[in-house]
Amino acid sequence: MSVEQITAEQLLRHVRVLSEQFPHRHTGDPDERGAVDYIAAEMQGAGLEVEIIETPVMGWGVVEGPELSFTTPERLEVECAPFIFSGSATGGAVEGDLRFIGRSFIAGGFEWDKYAICDEQGRWKALIVGRDDGPAIAQVGPPAGSAGTAETPLITWPACIVGVEDLARIRGWHAAGQQVRMRYAVRTQFNPDAVSYTVKGVLRGHTHPDEIVVLGWHHDSQGALGFPPAVDSPGANDNASAAAIFLELARHFRRAGCARTLWFVSFGGEERNLILSRDFVRTLNETGVLDHVVAYLGIDQAANGDVLRLLSSADEPHLQPPINLRPLLAESAQELRLAERFQTWGPAPVHAASDHWPFYFAGVPSFLTGWHPFPTYHRSGDTLAYCNDDAKFLATMRLTARMVERVCALPKQPPVMRHIADVHVTPKVAVDAK
Repeated sequence: MSVEQITAEQLLRHVRVLSEQFPHRHTGDPDERGAVDYIAAEMQGAGLEVEIIETPVMGWGVVEGPELSFTTPERLEVECAPFIFSGSATGGAVEGDLRFIGRSFIAGGFEWDKYAICDEQGRWKALIVGRDDGPAIAQVGPPAGSAGTAETPLITWPACIVGVEDLARIRGWHAAGQQVRMRYAVRTQFNPDAVSYTVKGVLRGHTHPDEIVVLGWHHDSQGALGFPPAVDSPGANDNASAAAIFLELARHFRRAGCARTLWFVSFGGEERNLILSRDFVRTLNETGVLDHVVAYLGIDQAANGDVLRLLSSADEPHLQPPINLRPLLAESAQELRLAERFQTWGPAPVHAASDHWPFYFAGVPSFLTGWHPFPTYHRSGDTLAYCNDDAKFLATMRLTARMVERVCALPKQPPVMRHIADVHVTPKVAVDAK
């Protein structure tokens, strides 16, 4: 069976299981383990050598709330989404004047307005961030310190996100010189004994078995126990859809064979600032295995959306081996007539939006594709029913398969000697929401 013979129905079978049987796949929640067992069983059924890697993490969840409301200049309840790793409000609830702090850079590439609920002495008691391009969505946080630097809950402000309509109210009242007061009630809980998972399935290459191509995606979702219903996302498009593609591609390449060794890797913790892919790459580097990884090819949000992102590294000097993925991507996209059939963006530089980033940061040539934006992003509407554009779903799969084929057809690469202390910060990285 060729890749073109894989149907949308085959892909949707996996999306249905992951999003409907295990909708609360937030890192460390019980549904994550159920999803991991399903992915591992599918990999084993495809003939891969499978390992489930357990990683202890700091768990987190909402116990009560969150509830947010304006109390001045008028009384009005506000839809909000908690920041993951935000803390409890002192005494269960805080109320005070809302003070504008400035624009804040939120992990994932967003720049949103940041406010503080202040007490009578002007001290911050909670943080409110306003999303200016849609409704409230849960994000990793809270918004304190430098975005993207913390992998653990070092700062635990009570914090939440409001949507564009409520942000407009706040901006309008402040512009008119009116006092704005808000009340925020929330109680959260940290669990230092939680476990998250990485699933690795290995398919040995027949020509260059010592050279590894990592095919990566994340299985966690923004669906979490205790989340408000509107932001409790079962993650069908983000990112059960990518799991579906790679599970079917595992069967395909098991039958067809491949020159290089393929690692099919499903990560937890992507929605938690990439914590498991960061840990995975760190361990590969420390053990010397990262020297054998020649490329990372990933998918995030595969089934539907407005714009198909075509992101890849090019000839950046820190990358080893010196593989320029941009021409391979351009050729694959042209063969599939992607720009004629859909709205596309790229080939464009990679940015810190998903689990490709730790690999790229460590010097591995990297590729990511997927659809964004889409209206149900990190919301309860990210269900199987939204994954209803078969042409987009299949195009994502076929593009990824061609990238795998092209990378695996490259000549044998020169030896790589990475050093664990090597770091690389791009002078200018394209930043955009994932």
